[in-house]
Amino acid sequence: SNVIVTANSTDLVEFSSVSLSCSSSGSSLSFLWLNGSSEVTASDRVQLTDGNTTLTIVSVTRYDQGPFRCHVFNPFSNGTSAPINLSISYGPENINLTLCPSQEYYVEGSDISLMCSAVSRPSPLFQWFLNRVPLSDTGPELRLINIQESQSGNYSCQAFNNKTLSNQTSQPSVVSVLVNASVTSSPNQPVEGNSVKLTCEAAGSVFARKWMKDGADLIQTGRVLSFQSLKKTDSGKYSCNISNPVSSVEAEYIMVVNYGPENVQIKGPSTISLNETLTLTCSAESTPTANYTWKLNETKILNNSAVLTKHITDLSDSGEYTCEAMNRITEKTSSAVHGLTVTQYQTGTRHCSTGCIVGIVIACCVVIVVCILLVLLYIKK
Repeated sequence: SNVIVTANSTDLVEFSSVSLSCSSSGSSLSFLWLNGSSEVTASDRVQLTDGNTTLTIVSVTRYDQGPFRCHVFNPFSNGTSAPINLSISYGPENINLTLCPSQEYYVEGSDISLMCSAVSRPSPLFQWFLNRVPLSDTGPELRLINIQESQSGNYSCQAFNNKTLSNQTSQPSVVSVLVNASVTSSPNQPVEGNSVKLTCEAAGSVFARKWMKDGADLIQTGRVLSFQSLKKTDSGKYSCNISNPVSSVEAEYIMVVNYGPENVQIKGPSTISLNETLTLTCSAESTPTANYTWKLNETKILNNSAVLTKHITDLSDSGEYTCEAMNRITEKTSSAVHGLTVTQYQTGTRHCSTGCIVGIVIACCVVIVVCILLVLLYIKK
């Protein structure tokens, strides 16, 4: 076919204009324009001029891509041009920003993916913003790995079309980072009878707080859990749950109430013989475990051991053994006294000299002889 179609431009921006011209050799020619398989007719946007040899589209849209053909005919022959396509750039529009996972609050350390999309030809370039400040990140996806509280704010994306030279910015999406909760104690070494405060902290917006002890709910709901006078039974695992409509985070604190020492006791013998080994054991109710000091008649003999072991070598080891228990946290002391008597011989045993033993033997012999004589006298009678 010798039908030729030319265009003033095939690389167009939406809402611009384009003219297509059709030419062919012959006489008494008629011209018909086709868009795909449909005939093109004149309208508000479409003009057919110069005997239909020129097709002008005013304000082209993305749907005017073609393919366009020109069909030429007369009573004797006909012919159709090769197709011509228009490349129409448009957008960006309908920009959309999505978060995955989508939630109102995120725990510090979470991973978040932000996706930006827009209707555009060619594909747009993307720029990311935090609180309207440009970020260095580009591309349709912004990944926030191990997110921190400092990254909280309003995120938005902007799509830019380098053909239309147009851009569109999304509505901001709020990313609120919930810092992992923490529970602190003031003072950090709770002592029985003293006051203490447990404080549940988390940065960010206002949250609901719930306190629990050993898994059981407490009535307190505020940031601070107060104790006016601690008891031993207040020891346990305290947890603070900070929540919002879409997420929650929990912090735990093991509270150990320091107390004592009290009920100091000494176990061991009250009498002992020379050359024996003395063992006395001291105990006390105390948290943390008490340190022990031993004294004999007010003279210090041993430090920091609950067990006193001593070889008895002299009667002067008799006396009052004192065990003093001290708690390094409460800074309190308590003591017990144990009396000990040292004897020269083993308890319940009397030692006999050689002369004593000889006397006993002679006495036994005399008794035997007397018994024999008595028996003989009885027989003679």
